[in-house]
Amino acid sequence: MTMGLLDVPGPLFGAVESALADFMPPILRLCLWAAFGAWMSIELYRLLSPQGRITAAAQDLRHAQAKLAGFDGEFQDAMPLMGQMIRASGRRLLLVFPAAIAASLPMLALLVWLDGAYSARLPGPGEPVAVKAEPASLEARWQEGSVGQVIVTDQAHRPVVSAAVPAPVPTIHKWQWWNALIGNPAGYLPKEGPLDRIDIDLPRIEVLNVGPGWVRSWEAPFFAVFMVFALFAKWARKVI
Repeated sequence: MTMGLLDVPGPLFGAVESALADFMPPILRLCLWAAFGAWMSIELYRLLSPQGRITAAAQDLRHAQAKLAGFDGEFQDAMPLMGQMIRASGRRLLLVFPAAIAASLPMLALLVWLDGAYSARLPGPGEPVAVKAEPASLEARWQEGSVGQVIVTDQAHRPVVSAAVPAPVPTIHKWQWWNALIGNPAGYLPKEGPLDRIDIDLPRIEVLNVGPGWVRSWEAPFFAVFMVFALFAKWARKVI
């Protein structure tokens, strides 16, 4: 099974992306996804968190901090005030934590899908692709076709593994426990086979054509727009 739990919304994201691609360039689609992710995260957190109790806990924490800041005495006499501040801080954290975790799950699913959709692309005809296998005693090469393929051979040039690469996946490996959450669209290597990992140096997608490499990829513009919209949504919805 190549799909993990966080991959389940992927087909829906892909359908929306296909519809937007007809009239919107990649950078604008990415900004739209960032705005949607920010709104979704803040709104889910607002709905799932006990905002009234969090507000009361935040007020208790501020009062405890003010008392401790205004205290002028021996250290041991300040211990009750420090305990009060720690308890107020812990109470606020316990109220925030469950909702924050739950609200982050759809965002994690979106990030997983974005990484697959915007990180790399399959090479064009004749475009060189470097491939490395582990262990290093095995040799790997890219083979063009209707579907990209990696051919791995031993030192005697005998075939060991032939792995199809139907999606732009930079790594193929044996199944790990975390693949239950995030799957590999290209599948997995045989568990008992001699090959542990294949690394494929696929061409990177650039959503911007200016600046250094790390700015051109999807992560920098996405998270910049995400932070702006998240702060605005938090302020507009009066979320604590």
